[in-house]
Amino acid sequence: MAMGAARAGTLYTWEDERGVTHISDEQPPDGVDYETREVGGGNERSEQVSAAVRQQRCQDFEGALTQLRGADDLPEDTSGWQAAKTRAKRKIDRWCQ
Repeated sequence: MAMGAARAGTLYTWEDERGVTHISDEQPPDGVDYETREVGGGNERSEQVSAAVRQQRCQDFEGALTQLRGADDLPEDTSGWQAAKTRAKRKIDRWCQ
């Protein structure tokens, strides 16, 4: 897997209501308990954390797309659902390389 240069910053870790652990460089939704970790740029440790974030984001968006595809009780032509599927597919392309 090709990786870009690791960046310095904050990583957020939290567990959602389904028990899924999320690791992200984006702050979780309001009202969610989370832990933070500061990472430096360019060292091996940062690159390992970045790989973990990439893997988790990939799994998150693949799961979201699976759920969207399985939402049988919603009309298929609803533009909001189509947009959500398109966004999930774009994010899968970005994170699952």
